[in-house]
Amino acid sequence: MFGIGLGMGLFNPPRASLSIAVVEPDKAGMASGINETFQQVGVAIGIAGFGAAFQGRVSDLFAQSDAGRQLGASAHEFGDAVAAGGGAEAIDRAPSGSRRPSRQRPAPRSWTA
Repeated sequence: MFGIGLGMGLFNPPRASLSIAVVEPDKAGMASGINETFQQVGVAIGIAGFGAAFQGRVSDLFAQSDAGRQLGASAHEFGDAVAAGGGAEAIDRAPSGSRRPSRQRPAPRSWTA
């Protein structure tokens, strides 16, 4: 995070100044808007790329784990579900022989005076 903040802090002011300096003064607002739009698009694409790489890595590591080996051919499907935050749904769809019995939660206490 520190590196990203440092890089953006060093890069953004000259980029913004340059984008406004190369156009006529009456079009500076339009240049600034286009500049910021492309910055936001770049950030969104970067986040999506890192997210896709992270999800692929989590899916592969899950498929190579002991739990993934027990699932066999469907390990990557379950790994994708776990990486996308659907761990509970993946557990519900797991074959019954591969699931451990879940611990029973204690009943909530009643706080009465």
